[in-house]
Amino acid sequence: RIFYYHQENAGQAKAKNTAIKAAKGEYLAVLDADNICTNNRFEVAVGFLSENPSYGLCHSDITSINEQGELISQDNMARYSGYAVNELLKDNFIAINTAVMRLGLVKAVNGFNENIRRADDYEFCLRFCLDQKIKYIAQKLCLYRVMENQISSDSRGRYISNEAILLNFYTQSATKYPHIKWRRGLSF
Repeated sequence: RIFYYHQENAGQAKAKNTAIKAAKGEYLAVLDADNICTNNRFEVAVGFLSENPSYGLCHSDITSINEQGELISQDNMARYSGYAVNELLKDNFIAINTAVMRLGLVKAVNGFNENIRRADDYEFCLRFCLDQKIKYIAQKLCLYRVMENQISSDSRGRYISNEAILLNFYTQSATKYPHIKWRRGLSF
């Protein structure tokens, strides 16, 4: 039931795309090596998606833990359901390690952008959510490990990456997305 694929380090997006190409199921879930999903994550997420075919992705809250697995926080940012690209323009509220998606829809948007080294999940979620309805499940279905010197702790680098991602997203999606909504989102 489990297949292991090894490749030289070429970034997170490349690793995710390798898995997407090999995947044969109906759903896709991402889980970084340092994080942990709860025992009921797939039961809850797949249960929702199988009963609600109009949704392309469901996501949830996280519990933050330290390197030793000890609780840091259970606080979470605001998360959204529905056609939520307007909210994604303001902030990346989808914790990718909680997301469960329909594999066919992931393939339809060509997976993750391998040219992006930081925040590839944010860029993916913007493209994915442009045409897909999503569901926020108000449960903590992933333990997210916070470590010193991890990529996401570099707030200046994240800001620069997110700005570039947003500008590129608008350039690529201008015909599908109203200019005023994009400007409002970017102003946040």
